[in-house]
Amino acid sequence: MYKDKATSMSTKSMTYEEALVKMERYCAYQERCHSDVRKKLIQLGVFGDRLEKVMASLIENNFLNEQRFANSYTSGKYRLKAWGRRKIKHALESKSISNYCVQKAMLEINDLEYQAVLHRALHKYLSNLSNLSLFEKRGRLYKYAYNKGYEKEIINIVLNQILGQRIE
Repeated sequence: MYKDKATSMSTKSMTYEEALVKMERYCAYQERCHSDVRKKLIQLGVFGDRLEKVMASLIENNFLNEQRFANSYTSGKYRLKAWGRRKIKHALESKSISNYCVQKAMLEINDLEYQAVLHRALHKYLSNLSNLSLFEKRGRLYKYAYNKGYEKEIINIVLNQILGQRIE
């Protein structure tokens, strides 16, 4: 008789050693947060004491480090996706990263570089807005930057640099 893969996976319980090896590979591939690893273990059918023992072992052997994850996540989203501090902070909090780690990761962002990243992102977006008035361009650029998670003050500074117009 044919057995469904999902059914056979859920009936077989993974040993501590199997789960640990699988999670070590999972964490070695890229930085992971505690909540992602916990979800993965639950998907694999690892619960209770075994789950906690695997988590403790991963932390002890430095496969899992909340601060390292927060720093890596912040750096990647900021540099590669041009996300602002607000959006990064919200995403980290949604992954249950401690407030201390979030604040420490935010300190890794250099203010001048932060403005430069926003400047590049807005300049690139501006090239798509050629048929609009200056007022409409400013509104669209502002909304774009705000949705990317940048603070109002930084957005206004960079918009003034790009559009060369001061609006008080």
